Amino acid sequence: MNFAGIKVKKSWGHELEVFNNGIVSCWYLKLSKDHETSLHMHRHKETAMIILSGSARLQEGLTTGRPIVALDKTRFGAGFFHKHAAINGDCELLEVEYPIDKEDLYRFTDAYGRAGKPYESLENFVELTKNDPQFVSGRMKVGRTTLMTVEFLNSQSFAGWARKLPAENIVVITRGSLRSEHGVEIVKPGQANWSQNLLSLLLNTWPDDRMQAIVIWNDRMGEQNV
Repeated sequence: MNFAGIKVKKSWGHELEVFNNGIVSCWYLKLSKDHETSLHMHRHKETAMIILSGSARLQEGLTTGRPIVALDKTRFGAGFFHKHAAINGDCELLEVEYPIDKEDLYRFTDAYGRAGKPYESLENFVELTKNDPQFVSGRMKVGRTTLMTVEFLNSQSFAGWARKLPAENIVVITRGSLRSEHGVEIVKPGQANWSQNLLSLLLNTWPDDRMQAIVIWNDRMGEQNV
């Protein structure tokens, strides 16, 4: 299904696809105050969730929960249940999925009666407005958080760029992988890493040529050298 130019209304707020390169898809989620997503999982795809603004309570698995704030990030493997609830106001998130399959969804429990039901239907789709966040010239702003897409011709240019990033930046790989000397994928598309961890990984891995990434930072860190 093509989600370009549309916003999906949800019981808890809304979401819209802001990036899709045919490999990785990124969705912006607006979670309204005192609302929550379903407790759900994805049978086949992996997802990463990054808080862009506000705060939430994250439930990991069927029982445990903890508070999270910007720029906290969490990775969920296939089959892992999770739920986000907005606390202290609205919460904005970025969901990264790989492989792309929006209909890969199983809702286990839900406060709005959607347990066991599939992804939203066409009646929930509306056109985007000028106020909805989107990448413009490779950048997107959400509150005090900036997201920027970056392209690399070869492995050396990616490694050199990564070594210059501030430690608290988040790097989402959207094309290409970091591989061990045996050719095994250590970091693959859809995964989000702190730049300081990425730097450590580059000591024992080699990036592919023609890598692509989204780098994320908060304005409190100042303008970034990206």
